[in-house]
Amino acid sequence: MNLPRNSIASYTDFHKKLIHQFAGSKHVQVTATSLFATRQRHNENLREYLAKFNEATIQVSNPNQEIYVAAVQNGMKAGHFNESLAQKPASTMQEVMKRAECYIKGEESNAEKRSRDSREKPSSRSGRYHQPWRSNERTYRTQEEYTQLHDSKVHVLDEILSSGLTRLPPAPDSNARMGPNENVWCHYHRAKGHDTEKCYRLKDLIEKLISSGHLRKFLERAAKGDLNKRSPPRSPRRSPPREDDEKKPKRIAVNTIAGGFAGGGESRAARKRYLKRIIQETNVVAHISSPRTPEISFSPSDGEGVFPHDDDPLVIQVQIINCDVKRVLIDSGSSADIMYWEAFKAMQLAGEQLQPYNGTLVGFGGEQVEVMGHVTLLTTFGEKESAKTIKVRYLVVKTAFTSYNIIIGRPAFNTLGAVMSTLYLSIKYPLDDGRIGTVRGDQTQGRQCYELSLWLKRNQAPTDQPIISRVNMISRANMGETSDLDPRKEFQDRRRASRKCNTRVMARESREGDLVLKRPMGRNKGGKLAPNWEGPYRIQEALGGGAYGLETLKGETLPRAWNVVNLRFYYS
Repeated sequence: MNLPRNSIASYTDFHKKLIHQFAGSKHVQVTATSLFATRQRHNENLREYLAKFNEATIQVSNPNQEIYVAAVQNGMKAGHFNESLAQKPASTMQEVMKRAECYIKGEESNAEKRSRDSREKPSSRSGRYHQPWRSNERTYRTQEEYTQLHDSKVHVLDEILSSGLTRLPPAPDSNARMGPNENVWCHYHRAKGHDTEKCYRLKDLIEKLISSGHLRKFLERAAKGDLNKRSPPRSPRRSPPREDDEKKPKRIAVNTIAGGFAGGGESRAARKRYLKRIIQETNVVAHISSPRTPEISFSPSDGEGVFPHDDDPLVIQVQIINCDVKRVLIDSGSSADIMYWEAFKAMQLAGEQLQPYNGTLVGFGGEQVEVMGHVTLLTTFGEKESAKTIKVRYLVVKTAFTSYNIIIGRPAFNTLGAVMSTLYLSIKYPLDDGRIGTVRGDQTQGRQCYELSLWLKRNQAPTDQPIISRVNMISRANMGETSDLDPRKEFQDRRRASRKCNTRVMARESREGDLVLKRPMGRNKGGKLAPNWEGPYRIQEALGGGAYGLETLKGETLPRAWNVVNLRFYYS
């Protein structure tokens, strides 16, 4: 303490300067409320926390047992002892310390056993994680939020891979472990650490495919006829995309569909008569009066609620036999009304309701789709005051990949008397009382279906579609009974006839009861080379499109369908 000369005039002066100089060493009184700032750290056990809290209470000038108890519980992290104090509060710190003894012993015993177990684990070379596994890495849905399936996740995954709906993620290292349990195996990630049935990545993938209309045969509700009444999986709400940041998928040519009962009928002779009729009666058409219908028009007010777009598809919802059927595409380029087999089964329609159909459906590129039959159903468009019910004759087809349930073509569209606006994504039609009914499309679902159709096209196996088309064209019994009205029909007929008469082309077609061998699928975990073929198996059912259902010689059904490219005849 350096004071200048003659700076102290009296003892009072000296006393003030001395107190001011050593004011930092003055004892500050600590109140009981300051104990609420004492908190238990994340890596601090109960013994260490209580010791730290007792040391803080020594400096308190006004001790109060009630405040002590409230402060110690306030700073304690979640655990069994905190639950005990919440259920049965303590009155003094002595009671808190006495009740804490058994919990402290339990914590120390668990810590000792965890340390012992970690020393007994295999070396880090064989037990190293592929990535550090953290139980709180993300927030998962509860079990109740996932759709209940009536089959195991392993069988569902096998069906997904065989259908080409997705591909497995890249396989990790052979010594990788994705989870805390090294005794279980995940078939989706192909790694140890967690079970396939509990794999959240696989569950999310299954939910995505279900919301897109796939895997319906594994749904418990679909088996009861509850089509499309399941609430969609919960996901964060997204704002409508903006034009400047939206990445539109690459547009492809939308296939037209020729066939069905349009154009005069299902036989070739009927379609020829229909064509000759329009040629012969061209001059008569001018004198035929059209039926009187109300005037239908669209205005900018019809575009309210429609996000600006270039060419979004028109996807609506219809009602068929008390079922709300979504993902219904309006396609004016289709000459047939089409219902896919999965939607037919989900509505619990019996196979006996299908009437035979002798023709085929032909797409834009000449590919043919086998028709299982046709069925006539009452279909309601619109709701409440805009509802109108008509009879629609659907052709039921079975394909491996589709993002729609139904395609409404020109026959039903004309029967409804509808007019479509692709700009405003809606259709209008006259009602029986003279009013105009309106059905608006679901733009969000339309984009989802469009994106899914492109995704399926990119991810399907490259050899599947050519093989199915080739088998259909070669092995069809009535090659002339097609429904293609394309101008290049003559060239296509000659090409089909040359293939049919070419003796060097063999139709790879099997019948029910034939014995076949199949290629082995999956990776051999034993490290040995797998045989090229395995079997024999018996053809149980011909599913169409070159796909077959197999069973063992003992009658056990295999859990997936097999394409003809993966089969060969078995000669005993």
